[in-house]
Amino acid sequence: MKVIFKATGEVKDVSFGYAVNYLLPAGLAVRATEEELRKLAIKELKEKEIKEREADEDSRSFSQFSGAVFRIKVKAGKRGKLHGAITKKDLAKHLAVHKEAIILPEPIKKLGEHEVELKFGDKRARVKIKVEAEIKD
Repeated sequence: MKVIFKATGEVKDVSFGYAVNYLLPAGLAVRATEEELRKLAIKELKEKEIKEREADEDSRSFSQFSGAVFRIKVKAGKRGKLHGAITKKDLAKHLAVHKEAIILPEPIKKLGEHEVELKFGDKRARVKIKVEAEIKD
């Protein structure tokens, strides 16, 4: 009997008893009817379209950020030490990217130029962050 495993979308031929007594009642698989196979094909096409769209977005983002320089103004002490630290969350907000896309080994705690890596799919862009002291008027 042909079944479609719900977790993986695989179509396999299994014994009738295994399918009827275990897989189908447990909800692990459904019978591989023409309608179910058509649904599976549609689902795979949609997933493929989503992956292609994400790859295009990643490519555009990579080209936009690669080699870019960003300035961030923060409160700092006289010796160049920040009041607090710049974390992934702060950078994500400033750069308008997801926090998961930022590779930052440790939070930025000093003024100056820092290199940060951003990952977009399988590509990685290096970005320079210039941390400057906020001037009070």
